[in-house]
Formats: sequence, structure tokens, C-alpha cells
Amino acid sequence: MEGDVYLYLLKDLIERNDCYETKTYAKGYINIGNNGGGEAFIIELGKDDPEVSIVGHGSMDPALKEFVYSSFSSWIASGFEYEEE
Repeated sequence: MEGDVYLYLLKDLIERNDCYETKTYAKGYINIGNNGGGEAFIIELGKDDPEVSIVGHGSMDPALKEFVYSSFSSWIASGFEYEEE
């Protein structure tokens, strides 16, 4: 089944990361969007073309993240493909 992808606009990125306390619960990551079902798309800061993962908004714990795509640029090239399990 295909999943939904909602990427945050640049003007909303800081507010969404503050709201979900990404700096506290997912230190070293940034929340770039969501799937409309309570999960955040995250990428690791400081990486060149980082892997895209998804994690529940309730925990925001990178230890619980699930793989989405091997790199952000390849995810863009795929048209933001995302398969929900």
C-alpha cells in the first residue's frame, strides 16, 4: 500500500520541529514532514544526502525509526515513493 507524504514548507519547518521537540527527542535529526498518520519523516543532520526514515510523533526516538529511502536525493528522484507496511 502506498503511503502519504506531506513535506513541510520551509516557513513551517522550525515551528514543526519545535512543536514535536525534535531537538530533545531526536537529537541530530530534523523532521521534514509526515505521513498524515502520526509519523514523522526524519533525516540526520550533518550528513551528505542522508537516509530518510520515519518515526512516530509520540516518541520521536531515532532508535525506533524505520527505513524509507537510502538517500534524500534518490527519494526526490523517485517522486517521494513511500510504502507503508
